[in-house]
Amino acid sequence: MASRVVVNQKGLSVLSNICSSKEKKKGWLLGFQKSNHYEVVACATCQDDWNIEDVKQYLPGGIYIVGAFYSGAVAVDTNSIVKDLGNFGLEKILEGDFVVCAVGVTCDSVAEENFYLWTDGQTLTIPVVSISHDLSLDNLLIIRIQCPIPLSFELVTNADIWKSNLQKEIHQLCNAARSRNVLYHLKNSDILIGQDQLCGVARDSSCSDLHSHIKSDDGFGTSGRKSKKDQLSTLQFSMYHQIKKKPSFHAVPTCCPVIKHSLGNYKSVEMTLPVDALAVVSRDLPITDLHAILGMAVSHQLSAMSTCIIRDTVAKSEKFSRPVPYHFQPGGLQAIFSMVYLHNMPDEQLVQRRTEVHRMLGLPENQPMFRRSNAMMLHEERSSYGYLINPHTSITSPGVNGGSQYLVDGLYSYHHYMQDRFDDNKWGCAYRSLQTIMSWFKLQAYTERTIASHREIQQALVDVGDKDPKFVGSRQWIGSMEVSYCLDHLLGITSKIMFVSSGAELSTKGRELSLHFQTQGTPVMIGGGVLAHTILGVDFNEVTGDLKFLILDPHYTGAEDLKVILDKGWCGWKGPDFWDQHAHYNLCMPQRPLVI
Repeated sequence: MASRVVVNQKGLSVLSNICSSKEKKKGWLLGFQKSNHYEVVACATCQDDWNIEDVKQYLPGGIYIVGAFYSGAVAVDTNSIVKDLGNFGLEKILEGDFVVCAVGVTCDSVAEENFYLWTDGQTLTIPVVSISHDLSLDNLLIIRIQCPIPLSFELVTNADIWKSNLQKEIHQLCNAARSRNVLYHLKNSDILIGQDQLCGVARDSSCSDLHSHIKSDDGFGTSGRKSKKDQLSTLQFSMYHQIKKKPSFHAVPTCCPVIKHSLGNYKSVEMTLPVDALAVVSRDLPITDLHAILGMAVSHQLSAMSTCIIRDTVAKSEKFSRPVPYHFQPGGLQAIFSMVYLHNMPDEQLVQRRTEVHRMLGLPENQPMFRRSNAMMLHEERSSYGYLINPHTSITSPGVNGGSQYLVDGLYSYHHYMQDRFDDNKWGCAYRSLQTIMSWFKLQAYTERTIASHREIQQALVDVGDKDPKFVGSRQWIGSMEVSYCLDHLLGITSKIMFVSSGAELSTKGRELSLHFQTQGTPVMIGGGVLAHTILGVDFNEVTGDLKFLILDPHYTGAEDLKVILDKGWCGWKGPDFWDQHAHYNLCMPQRPLVI
């Protein structure tokens, strides 16, 4: 029986924001169930009643509804909470034990003392609660199940009837995904996982053993054990459905096909559902428990596809668009949420839908988190992207003693000299810094524009009247002001410009820069003398004033080798002496648009 509750710091912050509202709030706690404790990583609000299905459709396999929360409680003693739970009827909705977070009407934040455990269907206990910064998806295994599933349902004029037909078919597919008739195959291996059968792996294995069974070709047609780096990659599964013989067919030879033929005239919808579901599991999960989690992942997504088709298909239309799943890790939460959008619906038509999800998860409504371009990049997708993504996350060297780190928020790609088969050595550093900044806005889904080339950047400066036409095609430098002009012209992004009279003065700008990364989170381009760099963050001690800068250096000319880049300091922490103490600098600080 679990006796501990571990709450992720970011999830707690979101929960506090929800519960600090003057309105009474209620909803679900989301996280992981371990043998001796619960891990709470996120929450989801309920509107009117305690509807559990509204939330499940967004959850991957392995992330559960582990409890419930409510605010505005008149009293938060155990007797009052037990009475509230009885009125809510939660013990009939949530099976077994679960976590309870009760927040009093006068409480403006959530802390350890707000958490309880409901056990044995009748007892409220006070668990050991800890707030953790260490809960991370990086410590878990991400599993991806991809398989095309055919869907067919009868189409009639009455919308209520065809919607009912669709739901019945989806319900059968969901049951099949969780049944003993479905086997999940680990790609590039001999492993098949069924409800009560295993092939290619021992029954006492754990999920951490799966990587070692994946065959990798060494160039001679032989397989080898996966490296430590490879074991960070997503486990790829496909799904197979066993053909089950009915009792009346027992006398038919197994090699003989059996065809059931029915005649009738009716309209039907035929489509293939592109199932792409995720599951998140601990590395020590027994392999025998995996089938249920994979089945849950697929069934949640099938239900979400059904909901998407019913909600977004135009009334009285017989044209059905394919539902496409996307996966997101929004707002720094250590949780994954899946959304399904119709293939033919642009992001502009999905604003209300995204807004509803932001509100449900307690996320800010002034930045995009669920646009298609926000979809999370899994390990193998980052590896094949062409540019290094967020190299700073692999830095192990320390910053400032006793300082607090304020870093770029989200993803960017590293752009530097000699990339794209283009020689800009000794003149293109500011162009490359601008490309890194543009990549941030693209990967955060503020724009769908491709990253501008050097020539496109030069043409933009001509178009805004900053340069003469002969500037296009030249090897002339640009600076921070030109970077801000291009961001405005190409992306519609405004920027603040910080001027410092000398490199020595930069050591006094810790507070301003930390505020920028807290509120905007965008990379900063800094230009001075003949060099340009990108600032990805600062480590600042407010007591001593000590400051270090997280620098991404565009002057690197080598291959996309993360080890070389980090070991040689092309991405790393730099002290104030990194800057020319006598040169003046301009910092271009892009501002995040307020959109969803």
